Amino acid sequence: RMDMVERGDMMSIDDVVEILAIDLIGAVPDDEDHRELYQYGVEIFLSSAGNLLIIALLGLLFGSLTASVLFLLVFLLIRRHSGGYHADTYLRCNVVFGCVFLAVLLLAKLCAHIPFLCIPLAVLTASGIIVVWKYAPVPNPHKTLNDRQKRNAHRFAILGYTLTTLAGIALAWYDDFLGAVVLGTLTAIVVLMIVGHCSAVRNT
Repeated sequence: RMDMVERGDMMSIDDVVEILAIDLIGAVPDDEDHRELYQYGVEIFLSSAGNLLIIALLGLLFGSLTASVLFLLVFLLIRRHSGGYHADTYLRCNVVFGCVFLAVLLLAKLCAHIPFLCIPLAVLTASGIIVVWKYAPVPNPHKTLNDRQKRNAHRFAILGYTLTTLAGIALAWYDDFLGAVVLGTLTAIVVLMIVGHCSAVRNT
């Protein structure tokens, strides 16, 4: 509770992160900049672990563990180079990530019941390469890239998106559900890229 945190009777999340950061490096850093860097690293680790756990639990809850693994593989592979929307807080990040997975899962289940829907989904996903080509990598306020890194990320995003789209379309011929998971995940990445780009433009 916040009143207990303010009185010092309970640790805040920041306190936990600071303790974990010190435990991981084995010493208290003298430089405040380094301390903040270690704490940020621990925060990212905890948030990422939370995202993985959320998707795994949702996959188990809805009996679609294979879909959750496929979603994570595609999302992490492409998003690493394409960039996209970044939430203001780690909690919001976890919530958005979970909602994105549920939306993809719902779409995949719909395509499994109505296989014809895979065709417009494939067309929509293929059209997303335009967004990837134009905006990747979407700027991340917490991670600045130099020109060379931007060019490499741009190339990998286009190549990865193209190949994964083709793989998703091929998979849809054999399994509507899993194919739709791949295509739906790629479409979700494109949507998050658009939102992230608009957010970056608004903040500049």
